[in-house]
Amino acid sequence: MSEPSEQDDAAPRQAGGEEPAVDQLPLRRQVDAKSLLGLAHPLRIKIQDQLGLHGPATATQLAARLGESSGATSYHLRQLEKYGFVEEDPDRGSGRERWWRRVPGGISIAGHELRESEATRDATNLVLSEFNKGKQARIDRWRATYHEWPREWVDASGEASLHFRLRPDELNALHDELEAMLSRWIARANQRTDDDLVDVEMQVYTFPVGIPTADNPAGAPPSPSPAPDSAES
Repeated sequence: MSEPSEQDDAAPRQAGGEEPAVDQLPLRRQVDAKSLLGLAHPLRIKIQDQLGLHGPATATQLAARLGESSGATSYHLRQLEKYGFVEEDPDRGSGRERWWRRVPGGISIAGHELRESEATRDATNLVLSEFNKGKQARIDRWRATYHEWPREWVDASGEASLHFRLRPDELNALHDELEAMLSRWIARANQRTDDDLVDVEMQVYTFPVGIPTADNPAGAPPSPSPAPDSAES
């Protein structure tokens, strides 16, 4: 599994046209050590989030949203382009101002693997921390302002914590099924340009929960299962 798995728009927003098949959607990109270092800056993570949440934008628009100078957002957009995270939107812009979008397909970061190397540990921690800060900030903002939204949006939103007992292979299967289902929704939803559509974020966390003890309040992970050839007879 990857940690985290950041999902871009799986299909570009466009009017009309046939719904793309899920197996024709852009593949999620696995971030390697080199490109990770190009992403490891708080403002670049915020730019990535903004382009993923609200679609293409100019450096000036991003600067206004993020409280930065357009010079700063322009510089970091160029760096993100250099490492393959964003690209110029060919359907927008003019000679005066460039429009940027996230490269389709999303990204996946194997945080547990990249943390094992001293060369990438700090960058990995920064990137994952900034992504998580953005997620938590958006949840907190919704909780603080939901009363300002129309009732139908409040009723349609939801939070849930679900608990069940699984083995690692079953948890992997659950992730695969969820991703397939959500990919179908993304493929269908992002083809539409109706005026009443609102950007929606869905956050899903799945992780094992240890049983707490007096010596280990957080709960210890289970002992590894013995290999078949080492099992006692």
